[in-house]
Amino acid sequence: MNDQQEFFDLLRQAQAGDPQAREQCVMRNLGLVWSIVNRFQSHTSSQDLFQIGCLGLMKAINNFDMRYQVMFSTYAVPIILGEIKRYFRDEGQMKISRSLKERYLQVQKAREKLAQSLQREATIREIAEVLGLQETEVMLALEANQFLASMDEAFYQKDGSSIRLEDKVEDGHSEDVPLKVALKKEIGQLEERERYLIYLRYDLEYNQEAIARKMGISQVQVSRLEKKILAKLKTKLTEE
Repeated sequence: MNDQQEFFDLLRQAQAGDPQAREQCVMRNLGLVWSIVNRFQSHTSSQDLFQIGCLGLMKAINNFDMRYQVMFSTYAVPIILGEIKRYFRDEGQMKISRSLKERYLQVQKAREKLAQSLQREATIREIAEVLGLQETEVMLALEANQFLASMDEAFYQKDGSSIRLEDKVEDGHSEDVPLKVALKKEIGQLEERERYLIYLRYDLEYNQEAIARKMGISQVQVSRLEKKILAKLKTKLTEE
């Protein structure tokens, strides 16, 4: 049994309620949390950010779906970043470390060169191999660049309530719980391809380029499909 399969077995046990398996899953990924926390600078102590990042790690452990056939770290990085993003949105400002900015530029150059030679978008693995990096390092550089982008645009508003792009359907902290429930119901009725795009975009928080690579379509097609899905959801919710 390889390490990944062993970890997936631990995940299944953790999701089934085994506290010891859950603890092992957390312990095996603390290094991942620190690798993300250390890339950011703020007035908040690193230990505090680490605790926030651990909340994201535990969410990733609870919600990871092995049917999507992705590495756990690939799933966990955006979830951990999402928790840190919400903290900075509510509590203060943050800066991305210089080393991470430089890594992003390095990744971008490699991606452009690979795209020219391969005549297609390079995968995370291909970029990592060229640069001699771990896939998580490449992903963190790409995701962190999206980190500062505003996610405050509302795509649905009704009676003074709104759903922002950063809001997750499963988040139960919204003051407008009926609206969240209605949205979750409508997403569940989407076609499988549409649900998968929404999952990647608003659960894993992938950007459109990453989704295009995952789904084997162009970024333009992703953009059009996303707009179509959001328009469909808005129409359904307005009819409620």
